[in-house]
Amino acid sequence: MLRAIRSAKGGCLLLLGCLLGPITLIGQVVDEPINYAVDPGFEEGTAFTEVGVGAPGWNFWTTNDVFLDELQPHTGNFCGALGLTLSNPYQEVGYGQWVEGLTPDATYIMTAFGSIDYYEPTDPMQWGLYIGVQNFGGDKVQTTIYDLEYTPVILVFTMGSDVTGADIFAWRGPGGEARADDYGVWDYHNYLINPDFESNDLSSWDLWNYNTAIDTQNPHGDVCAAAILDGEGGFAQLIPNLIPGVTYGMKGFAKVTNEGDMVWWGVKNYGSDQVAAEVTQTAFTEGNIAFTMGAENTTAEVFFWKASGGPAYCDDLLVCKMIDAPGGTAVNRHIEHNVPDRPTLYQNYPNPFNSETTIDYDLSQGAAVKIELFDISGHYVRTLVNEWQSEGNHLVKWNGRDVNERPLSSGVYIVQLRVDTESGVMRESKKVTLLQ
Repeated sequence: MLRAIRSAKGGCLLLLGCLLGPITLIGQVVDEPINYAVDPGFEEGTAFTEVGVGAPGWNFWTTNDVFLDELQPHTGNFCGALGLTLSNPYQEVGYGQWVEGLTPDATYIMTAFGSIDYYEPTDPMQWGLYIGVQNFGGDKVQTTIYDLEYTPVILVFTMGSDVTGADIFAWRGPGGEARADDYGVWDYHNYLINPDFESNDLSSWDLWNYNTAIDTQNPHGDVCAAAILDGEGGFAQLIPNLIPGVTYGMKGFAKVTNEGDMVWWGVKNYGSDQVAAEVTQTAFTEGNIAFTMGAENTTAEVFFWKASGGPAYCDDLLVCKMIDAPGGTAVNRHIEHNVPDRPTLYQNYPNPFNSETTIDYDLSQGAAVKIELFDISGHYVRTLVNEWQSEGNHLVKWNGRDVNERPLSSGVYIVQLRVDTESGVMRESKKVTLLQ
């Protein structure tokens, strides 16, 4: 079983924060994504003015019972509703939007919120509400909504080699009235570092105890997953420089080993009540949750935790934008370090580079140093330094290749400096641009 839960400030899951002191900020740099969808929240009030796939903006794919609803929006004043067809209770109803200006072979994230008035699983003629994306050069990607409460949708899709647009849609089969709102189509981005644990360590995560490990026997994706071993344990990552008032989403996969065990992943300390997905299944189970930053909050803490029981696993975590703040502006995601006498990572040179670049950094004292590279999505690329180094200036070169010495494609990468001293762990990151 997986369910999203919100914990009041006195709830038991908030005990997580008591297990460790302050969480180290990780200065990942991510350009704030732009929503390619037109009128994503239906707030222009002009949706469904043309019929047929490919029309600009929102259009109805069936001429029956598609309308703007002012009574039950997720946010704002309107949502797109799929009404009941009284003359035929089994009538299918749908609408969509052709999103233009996408890049062939690029990966995107589609987001939305959906709800349906009722769903009877014992009735084979009731299908629920489908929200998804199609006609992008690959197989249709969709999810099914069964709940009256608005449910977040986070889907990832990759464009075909000669396709520059995609259809996003809502489609209701037989069943209750349904609605969708706050769509987004974003360039692929992930505010987490090492979200799939493919660096084969937890150096980007703060451990709440030592009952955690990297596991290569139970991955959801490629090679590695993160594990909490027998008993209580957990870890977290604090995402800095988020935007007040923006709604973000989190997708993840988790499982337990033993029937009856429970594990949670989620978000807290963002300006409102903790949001978490509770997992009790012994096979990897996908979940989506959403959270809106407080008016004065710019950080959020992502966690994975269990109180007891056998081993539990998580993998392929994603934190992405879902709804822009009304009238909000993007912020600079560089972390400013004003503390004197601390390790400093300088901008690489040359930047952009083609065949080789130099990474320059200072150490204020002797320390264990690790320099890792990640792609802009937070996936591990390679380790350049992993040793004890003395105080002073240091240089290391990178040839634009991954851990297996394979040439990487052009793009933006993240270099992260981690320094372990007696006073704690410090990290700093810079953006590196590779042009092949």
